[in-house]
Amino acid sequence: MVSLKLAFENNDIKAIQDVLNDKNVHLLSDPFINNYLDDLLRSVRLKALEALCKPYKSVKLSFLATTLNVNADEIRSLLSELILEEKIEGQIDQVNGFLELRASE
Repeated sequence: MVSLKLAFENNDIKAIQDVLNDKNVHLLSDPFINNYLDDLLRSVRLKALEALCKPYKSVKLSFLATTLNVNADEIRSLLSELILEEKIEGQIDQVNGFLELRASE
């Protein structure tokens, strides 16, 4: 649990997935964790995606999907949420598969 907490605080999705998939820990079989797992992963992915997009003016959706280890539909959903909540300023170019970001002032 300590490793999971540290990974969550550091937005380290790879570490979270490693902890969750660790056969010695058995977190996925815990009913309490299982109830909140989807919300936890979505929250971490949102925070990590927001941080990942910051240095770019334009970034490929496929790069973001590969980096976060999710599919393209999930990336579009996460990006849409970040844009609607005004955590990032930009628009999704679905035809060309890019996220176009505007400079925040």
